[in-house]
Amino acid sequence: MGNRNRPHTPPDPSWPARAAEETNALLLHLAPFAIHSIEHFGSTSVTGLPAKPIIDLMTELTTFDDIDAIAERLRPFDWHYVPPNLTTGQNAASLSVSATTKEPPTSIFT
Repeated sequence: MGNRNRPHTPPDPSWPARAAEETNALLLHLAPFAIHSIEHFGSTSVTGLPAKPIIDLMTELTTFDDIDAIAERLRPFDWHYVPPNLTTGQNAASLSVSATTKEPPTSIFT
């Protein structure tokens, strides 16, 4: 998704708070889909660790049947759907925030 060559940066103590803020917003937007838990994972979730400035968030879906509706619901907030065949895992899809509107980009993998 274009982040492989992004350099690591020194640890940023604001990463956990930024992840929490995005998580809270997503939980509100995704409540109609019975999504009640979002996890911050990856290198920005580890205190003191240099990382690519990308906050990764993950949730579990019971079915992909709602993925188009989820993507449509998040589109006004500048999240963009990447279908499973364009991600690294065949059972994974991602929704990511455009790097032009939020820094750092945030991703949710389902």
